[in-house]
Amino acid sequence: MHLYFTKYAVQFMKSVFSSSDSPYNVHFSSFSCHLMNSKQVFMKRGLSDLFFLIFLLTFATMKRIMNIFFLTVGVAVASFGQTPSEKSGNSLVDTTFQLKGITVQGRLPMRVNENGALHYSGQQLMADRPIRHALDMLDEIPTLQKSGTAYTIVGATSFSILVNGKKSGMNQEQLLSYLSSLSPNRVASIDVYYNTPRRFGVRGASVNITLTKEHSNSLKLNGDVNASLSQATYTGANGGLNLALSSPKWSANMGYAGTYDKSATHMNLNALHPLAGHTYDVAQTDHHTFKSLDNSLYADADITLGEHTSISLSYVLQHDHPKSNATAATTINAAPILSDTHTKSPSWLHNLEASLSHHDFEIGASATFYNEKEHQDLTDSQQSSLDCSYKQQVSKLSLFVDHKISLMGGHINYGIRGNIATTTNHKEFLSSQGFTGESFKFEQKEQTGSAYVGYRHSLGKKGFINLSLESEYFHSSYSKDGVPATTLWQEWQLYPSLTLVYRPRTARVIQLTFNSEKRYPTYWTTAANRTYINTYCVNDGNTSLKPYVKYSLNLNYIIQSKYVFGVFAESSPHRFTQSMTLSDKELCAIYKYFNMRHDYRYGLMAVLPIDWTQQFQSRLTTMVFDMHQSGQLDATSFSKRKVASMLRLNNNLSLFQKKLLLELSCWYQFPAIQGCYDIQEMYSVSAGITWIPPVEGLSLTFHGEDIFDTYRTKTKCHIGQTSYAFTNHVDMQAFSLTVRYTFNGYKTHKQKSVDTSRFGK
Repeated sequence: MHLYFTKYAVQFMKSVFSSSDSPYNVHFSSFSCHLMNSKQVFMKRGLSDLFFLIFLLTFATMKRIMNIFFLTVGVAVASFGQTPSEKSGNSLVDTTFQLKGITVQGRLPMRVNENGALHYSGQQLMADRPIRHALDMLDEIPTLQKSGTAYTIVGATSFSILVNGKKSGMNQEQLLSYLSSLSPNRVASIDVYYNTPRRFGVRGASVNITLTKEHSNSLKLNGDVNASLSQATYTGANGGLNLALSSPKWSANMGYAGTYDKSATHMNLNALHPLAGHTYDVAQTDHHTFKSLDNSLYADADITLGEHTSISLSYVLQHDHPKSNATAATTINAAPILSDTHTKSPSWLHNLEASLSHHDFEIGASATFYNEKEHQDLTDSQQSSLDCSYKQQVSKLSLFVDHKISLMGGHINYGIRGNIATTTNHKEFLSSQGFTGESFKFEQKEQTGSAYVGYRHSLGKKGFINLSLESEYFHSSYSKDGVPATTLWQEWQLYPSLTLVYRPRTARVIQLTFNSEKRYPTYWTTAANRTYINTYCVNDGNTSLKPYVKYSLNLNYIIQSKYVFGVFAESSPHRFTQSMTLSDKELCAIYKYFNMRHDYRYGLMAVLPIDWTQQFQSRLTTMVFDMHQSGQLDATSFSKRKVASMLRLNNNLSLFQKKLLLELSCWYQFPAIQGCYDIQEMYSVSAGITWIPPVEGLSLTFHGEDIFDTYRTKTKCHIGQTSYAFTNHVDMQAFSLTVRYTFNGYKTHKQKSVDTSRFGK
């Protein structure tokens, strides 16, 4: 989608950036402006001017914001010498002061809760923000960073998303779809954990989304309906309906969400491929079009048996039907090859879960069944062809028991967990001409058992300390084409963790966490399988891929529940990642996952919110870190080190008695490394406007993502004789209109599902 700027935008750019005393010395000699009189682009041009002018205003205030940043740091440092307040507790201290004529008032956007998490109120996250759905609320969390469609916790490389303290039963794409259909009014709070309590069933960092639960005095029906239309390269739409039935003793909920999405990606690849004493000059342009119709259905019930006893039941159904068409134009030493690839991969997910809670005791079980069928048809201009099918079936059973008791002035938490999973991968070559490959049936079985114990000791009003230790046994075996099973992994592992929260004085919190966790590869990446992307690029599985353990240390200093300054360090021996390698046996580029030898990083982070006025607020989040990765992929050995950084700026403005809400955000990621890759800088700008009309329960939101179409993934690798570079243009620029209507104050519920992050490809 192209953006056209009128002469007024150009004049504004020159007036702001071309003055002799401006710190931004931008030349416009090569700037080209398209002035169009066509009515078809009038609306696009006007919106572009509006977003562009807002962005320039934001950028022009960066210097002032940085002044505030250093002044805030100075105030924080000077505050160490202040006399502690005679008042104790968690009350908010009035800290109104003046900075260059701007009034900055104390707010309470978050607090450290009893589990050591950064706790954000759902109502406060939504206040004066153009929030369309629950997914948008993640963008308002200061310690979360969004890059494209992926989220990370500032100071952590990986994390889990929980719903009501349980591991979500959806992969990343399904989870984003679910959150985008969830009303923001149903989110009671969002907690960011750098060390997740063991009773939640996950290790390491996490984000826990707690949904509100309420009982009505009589039988009551509530509901929520929403619809959205988006325009990127293609038009997409989604909608959802949620119903809730509640009474004094029980509540039942049901919801449906449907999404139609169509997107496109472009990738340009250039490589110098050495093979058998020759070097081949490879250039490729690959265009992918993705289309999918997805449906999800959930139903759950909570039954109260007594004052401290309850039963929870849930069922989740996910049905995805993606299709992709790809056209690749490959040139090898000036010889062109054209290829077309057509893929269909429908999938089904069924999950059932039940749990019983009595006081501080909880027992539960879940069962998951996943099925995916894929059919691929590949042809090229050299009369080569491939017709193959792939099937994956996953069955998983999980059990857990958790309990908490009071002992020695503190609390002891303990519990056990068990998982049994069977995965079958079946690939069949229906016909093949010019492509190598064989049919196979691969079965993988896993058994996992773990037990944990933790102790939480209160330090009075000063804080608490929480220590825990978990032991896990993990066994995995596989068999291929009926051959007797072979052990893939068999390991015992201990996972220590520590959370310390200490309040040296009023409105000051020190948060220290240490944790360890293990990450497992998906079932597909460990299968002995080759998938052809086009005539030159393939995707190979790696049966020798191993899980890895990550150790993390975070230390945060929080001032007035607003400003966060932190240091962090991570070490992940044998971390796995995906990279591309140029084969030394055949003329093809291979994407595959592999284990690195070392991966560690350490750095600094800061979150700085500023209230310019009651209607206008800004928030700056920044992180700088040093990273080192080393390893070997096939014949390519590497050892890389890089100092990287990330900046994110959010601006919010409310007008007309908060009936019109505006938000402008931008982020910039400096160059980084990933395995063999050198990743260049990335950046994007987004904006949103919400209008709240007089009709109660109705809201309309217009949102622009990557409004200047700047998001690109540029990657290169120059190690020894390996030399290639590619640019991936993701279809991120999109404009959407969302209409949501809530009738009778929709009754929220508890949503549970099971982990499928390792299913599929």
